[in-house]
Amino acid sequence: MDGWIDYPRPPFLFLNKFFPQRVLRELIQNQVCMETNEQITQIARRLVWWKSPDEVLQNVPRFLMQAMTLGSWKEVETVRETFGITALRDAFLNAEPGIFDAKSWSYWHVVFGLPERPLAGGSLK
Repeated sequence: MDGWIDYPRPPFLFLNKFFPQRVLRELIQNQVCMETNEQITQIARRLVWWKSPDEVLQNVPRFLMQAMTLGSWKEVETVRETFGITALRDAFLNAEPGIFDAKSWSYWHVVFGLPERPLAGGSLK
């Protein structure tokens, strides 16, 4: 299962920072070409309807978080196959406040074999 449990935490940072080299290598090895990947474009259009797909895909970690929270099972599988489980885990470990709901937050902790921690940014009860 792609080493979900024994995964060391990489120095993954968001926004104007960088992807770890391992994630970049995974993206290159999978030959991800966002301009031509129609499925990813469709998912981006549906999950982040207030932005254009090109704009959404400029911030891949944010897109991955949206997919893990709002995506259907099939969409999450497509995203995982395209970007890899490493990128999903990195995005989750560095979640921006306010994206994950409590149900998705708990689910992904179980998937990645992580101890439960407080919801990033708290919950909107």
